[in-house]
Amino acid sequence: DPDIPSFAGGAIGYMDFDCAEWFEPTLKNAASKRSGKASGTFMFYRSLVAFDHV
Repeated sequence: DPDIPSFAGGAIGYMDFDCAEWFEPTLKNAASKRSGKASGTFMFYRSLVAFDHV
């Protein structure tokens, strides 16, 4: 789409539901039930190759 600006770089990633405890202190007790997997991952990129084939 020519109206969308090109990617200028930045952080791309995800946060799962367990990240709610970072923002809501009353959910800290749920931390003991986590499986040890990462709750969120972000990486910084200068360029991006995206395939939009739905």
